[in-house]
Amino acid sequence: MGGISFERSASRRAGSKLSFLSFPVSDGGRDWTCAGILTVPEASSSPAPAVIVVHGSNGVDSRGESATEALNAAGIATFEIDLWAAHGVMGPETRPKSPFETVPDVFAALAVLAARPDIDAARIGLSGFSWGGLMTMLAATRAIHDKYAAAGARFAAFAPFYPVAWIYNVVPGFDFRDLTGPVLIQLGAADTYDDPDTGERLLATLDEADRAKVTLHIHPGATHAWDRREPDITVHDPFSHKGQGGPTLFAYDAATARRSAGLLTDFFAAAFGIARPAPPKSFVKPFADARRVGDVLFLSGDIGFDPATGKLAPGGIGPETRQAFENISATLARHGLALADIVKCTVMLADMNEWAAFNEVYLTYFDKDSLPARSAFGATALAFGARMEIECIARYPAGAETP
Repeated sequence: MGGISFERSASRRAGSKLSFLSFPVSDGGRDWTCAGILTVPEASSSPAPAVIVVHGSNGVDSRGESATEALNAAGIATFEIDLWAAHGVMGPETRPKSPFETVPDVFAALAVLAARPDIDAARIGLSGFSWGGLMTMLAATRAIHDKYAAAGARFAAFAPFYPVAWIYNVVPGFDFRDLTGPVLIQLGAADTYDDPDTGERLLATLDEADRAKVTLHIHPGATHAWDRREPDITVHDPFSHKGQGGPTLFAYDAATARRSAGLLTDFFAAAFGIARPAPPKSFVKPFADARRVGDVLFLSGDIGFDPATGKLAPGGIGPETRQAFENISATLARHGLALADIVKCTVMLADMNEWAAFNEVYLTYFDKDSLPARSAFGATALAFGARMEIECIARYPAGAETP
């Protein structure tokens, strides 16, 4: 069965509990049933923080898969809901005429999660793509929350992806003010729904209190739906080109997708108070994790050292390599980067016979079409008896905001 890995570690479901949930929705005298997939990672706290994930007009696609996988890996549960089947939508051409027709679904999903004993009602977030991003923007406002939220239920944080930013505080009814929690807005500089400076103009419409709650990240060169892995397409949407309509390209960009998923995870981890364990105080590293020179970030070598235990990840080369990449990812995130920004790796192996086993894990962390340059060599011995060590160099994208 080509393309399918039957390695135990390859299953996303092996470390999570999945539930297929349906729930009732009511609004304006209408009643319908919505549904979704709840994934609760075994590694999450109990009760678990959670994020509701909402799709765009093209329906359930790879964007939700990328977001849920990133969040689950951080110990955050996800509830990926399908707005479209409940409304009889078969494609973008039959989507509801008004975004407000699907707002009730989002708050009904919130009520379902808030009532579950395995979910922390105080730590539920919302994220969505395009149409789903629009739902996320609206849900962040007190006016919409007060109209649709069940008593005692509230979202803790909001992370919209390319949510048609030109429309807010411009078109009547699409107010983005009096925000109920922190908001991370991610836009593409080449998204023709908006202008390159639309995000900044939106921020300029906010008062000081709301502005302090919003983080804007603009990805250079990214189109609308940069994280959609299906074949690239050009759509014609009356909302695009600032409401004038016209062709809009959806082009996948692996580097931007990886970076945006990292920003998403870091944002919700901070909003939910999830912190990585600090390295044991007994071990003081005689070097910096990373040093920046211009647009280049030089990372020190990382081994499979688990900061939670103060020991190497047990199990040999595979688990050690995965832990090393978790360490590298955390270092990059602290400097505003992601694994996709790595341009060069140097690998050291205690035993060159473990080359293939190392590569099997290594290749799962990079897009096959944009692999970093790499050198590798055998070492007589590595610190703490490690089986591997990897040293990386990363580069900040041109025009990217950096810390």
